[in-house]
Amino acid sequence: VTAFPVDLDFDSTGTGYVLDKNGLIFRIKQDGVRDTVPWMILPSDVTESSVNFRAMALHPGFNDPDSRGFGRFYTIEPEKAGTGYPDFVPEYGANQEHHQDALVEYRTQEPGARMFTGARKVLARFSQPGPAHNVNDLAFDRIGRLFVAIGDGADATPGRNQPSRNAMSLMNVYGKVLRIDPLGDNAANGRYGIPSRNPFLVIDGSLPEIWCYGLRDPLRIEFDPYRDWLSIVDRGEDGIEELNVCERGGEHFGWDLCEGSYFYPPSKGQRPTEGVESPRTEMVTDGATRLTGGFIYRGELFPSLRGRLVFADTSGRLLAARTDGDGSI
Repeated sequence: VTAFPVDLDFDSTGTGYVLDKNGLIFRIKQDGVRDTVPWMILPSDVTESSVNFRAMALHPGFNDPDSRGFGRFYTIEPEKAGTGYPDFVPEYGANQEHHQDALVEYRTQEPGARMFTGARKVLARFSQPGPAHNVNDLAFDRIGRLFVAIGDGADATPGRNQPSRNAMSLMNVYGKVLRIDPLGDNAANGRYGIPSRNPFLVIDGSLPEIWCYGLRDPLRIEFDPYRDWLSIVDRGEDGIEELNVCERGGEHFGWDLCEGSYFYPPSKGQRPTEGVESPRTEMVTDGATRLTGGFIYRGELFPSLRGRLVFADTSGRLLAARTDGDGSI
């Protein structure tokens, strides 16, 4: 469809929207035919060209004129350092700003138009100390709450005062998944909302946006509407790739205390006994093969896969694993 597709979402009519790494969005009609011109071109004069575009998500009410989410969709856009005042700065590793990631809302009054026309609004800015481990993915739940997957800030050697340490602290958003209401206004900057049942909302010193934490580089997240679970693919430090399932919010997935099921470095061979949620499945790779995404399958074409985690890696393999935590593939 495009030379470098990085994300795909569908509206309620079955029309697909494909984002490529250069910031072009193409529409795919129900018959599988792609429009010959981009539906939208995201790059601007403040785009940081050394960092790829990575994620977009349509509001569940995108095609519903009676929904507050009508015509709204969301992107993560890399922008040059200093473009705006950041809402979030790393607690560790913030001695330089490589670029900013902007969480952007677009709104159109004509979702079915061949090309986008409408308004743009930046909901939040994230200062990024490095070109990787940044804001990676977006996913909506059934009622329009938006999950935002964020890496620990930079691909650097783990340790004290390194970006990896962001993941364990509840005082910053890095190494976390956030849950926000993009149509609300009770956040600190007034441009989005904080859902009333977020797990750290009433804990002093914690950021109320946080849904779960202890993640290194959560590359892809997918919401499972059947169980209200969030599946998280987290890329590891030493070739250990994790598939996590967030069932309730508030989970600590271990980084940088743990890598996979074991204390970091994993050669210690010891598992934490409390306070850390172990991966549902983990894979040891050669470093060249990495996980790229996964979800809980609820379809009907492959009954044997129903309720399992289905995921892919960069070698082109499709794999499946149980979600009960025994690690079997």
